[in-house]
Amino acid sequence: MAVAAADFTFNPGPRTPEEMVAVLMKEHVQEQAAQNTIDRQERRLRGEKGSREAINVQVAASMAGKQVAFGELAERGQAP
Repeated sequence: MAVAAADFTFNPGPRTPEEMVAVLMKEHVQEQAAQNTIDRQERRLRGEKGSREAINVQVAASMAGKQVAFGELAERGQAP
C-alpha cells in the first residue's frame, strides 16, 4: 500500500482583529462560509486568484510505509 503525503505554502492575507475573534469564537461560521464560497466563485469567473492560493505544492508517495513517508514530509518541512 502506498502512502501519499502533500505539503504546500501560501501567502497569508491580512486579517482584522474582528475577523480573528469571529473565527476563534466560531461566530457566524456557516453564513461566512457560504459568503466565502460565493466570493471565491466570483473571483474564479473573473480569473483572479484567491489571497490564500496554495503555492509550492509537493506531493510524494512511498511504498516503504507511513514512517518513511512522514519522515520525508518532515524533512521537506525543515528545508530552508
